[in-house]
Amino acid sequence: APKPIILIHCENEQLLKTLLSYYRREFKIIIVTQKNIVQDHQSLYVISYAKAHMLAGIKETIDYALIITDSPQEYTLIHALDTKFRKDNTHVVLALPIYNPALWLSHIHQTLSLKHLSLVFFGNLFGPEVTFENEVVKLVRTVLRERRITLNGNDLSPIYPISEVDFLTGINYVLFGANGKSRLFYLFYKHPQTIVSAIHLLKRTEPDLAVEYSENRSD
Repeated sequence: APKPIILIHCENEQLLKTLLSYYRREFKIIIVTQKNIVQDHQSLYVISYAKAHMLAGIKETIDYALIITDSPQEYTLIHALDTKFRKDNTHVVLALPIYNPALWLSHIHQTLSLKHLSLVFFGNLFGPEVTFENEVVKLVRTVLRERRITLNGNDLSPIYPISEVDFLTGINYVLFGANGKSRLFYLFYKHPQTIVSAIHLLKRTEPDLAVEYSENRSD
């Protein structure tokens, strides 16, 4: 039997490599990207973002589409392939960062008419292969580089960390395992952390971490 086809759009290079390692055995993969990706596998096809609309004319069925983005410009890919996705009954998973609501609030209504679209809102993604810039990544980078952190009164606002491993597990569930009527999914832990509580968790594994408080912190 021919392999099913999955379209992937993710401009986070390290995360894309991880996704390819997950799917290349079981799928033919179409990558839509603005980066230079080497087609090093017979089941891997790379097309530039500017030419993505040409996929609407291929005879093969696109069974799945995974679009992970934190850029409004990249969001338009769904609109460019809207007709193709509808024709193929493609299960489209659109993954957006919850910490950038302006990205999806202004565009979300344009995609809800897709019958097989699932929306995934993910939190502050972190891990060794992740380069999405967010508060958790900045925090971990500072801790690893300086071995110290300075807290102030603004560090009680909520953050929504999600590890790369849990993120990928959740994405796979939405793509292949969620058979209910739900079209909306959240990929972050149930109870939000704060910068302060996250620091205390980090200190459990890094006891030498120096924690300082600025003089203008609020009580």
